[in-house]
Amino acid sequence: MAAHVDTLLALFKRHYLTAFDKYDFVPLFSSIINYLTTNQELQALMHEAYNQSRALAEITHAFQTTVTLSEVADFGGQNDLATQLEINYNLAGVLTILTDWQKGNINASVTELTASLAAIARHHWQ
Repeated sequence: MAAHVDTLLALFKRHYLTAFDKYDFVPLFSSIINYLTTNQELQALMHEAYNQSRALAEITHAFQTTVTLSEVADFGGQNDLATQLEINYNLAGVLTILTDWQKGNINASVTELTASLAAIARHHWQ
């Protein structure tokens, strides 16, 4: 599982700052969604209740740490309670959407999901 978290985090780091610089979130969400859809082992882990909780906890923690460091270092933000809560709120929403989609609770193609998440991010983070 750690290797999957590392890969997802690397994809996130690769596209995160560029997404905000250009307000183009498609590459960010596309890379993550494509990894989720093409990795059979991760899909199997995510469908098991225990592993899903563990996977989400690991992914969430890794992303929270990365985003917090980036907010402070790259955007001049503060590592205070309000920043932490905003980061957690945003990550929880995205991860819930991805999990629901992967379970089949959201009927959307990879392209539709990517475009929708990118549009939400542009609207929210602009």
